Amino acid sequence: MNEIESAVLGAVTLDEPWALVESFATYKREHPTDVNRAMDEVAARLAKHGIEVKMHEADLFLSLPGLARVEAGDKTFRAKPPSYSLDASKGVEGEIVYIASLQPKAISTMFEKTIDGTGELAARVRGKVVLSEGFANPGLVSQFTELGAVGVIAINPGVDIHWGTCTTVWGTPDLDDLPRKPSIPAVAVNRESGDALIELAKPAPK
Repeated sequence: MNEIESAVLGAVTLDEPWALVESFATYKREHPTDVNRAMDEVAARLAKHGIEVKMHEADLFLSLPGLARVEAGDKTFRAKPPSYSLDASKGVEGEIVYIASLQPKAISTMFEKTIDGTGELAARVRGKVVLSEGFANPGLVSQFTELGAVGVIAINPGVDIHWGTCTTVWGTPDLDDLPRKPSIPAVAVNRESGDALIELAKPAPK
């Protein structure tokens, strides 16, 4: 290493990048306005050090899930919608039916379908809001959509409710992907709320 290289490396500190990390920590990163503000800040910091910056802007179609809840049996349960769920801001009503799901054994299988869609299952699901274990991911939501459900409530495994996405469209979509755009609303609840909803979904004793 020559003297110039040693001098350059010796002048490097974490002050500037760490200040950027601290600034970014205050942003809601999924919001376009914050993303734009963050990139403006990066450009300004580079320009301050004499580095030429060229900004490119893209037109993007984003899904930014908002607030959600499940109301059943005179109770209200906290919930989170996955991105690309059908907008249900005006509410969706339906009878809840519980369909047990196999839990994925590894992250590599969490997007696979875990329900046997043969036999009488389609008749039980059609026109209903399906309650099932798992994450509100493409595998869970798409299989119940195909069986005719009007909504999906995914029971997450612990005390937390997780964000996610429910679209099977990945990468850069084209018009051929449009039929695969999610067509029903979906939400996730935690295990405690899920257990309570399972009880409410049980048929009344005759």
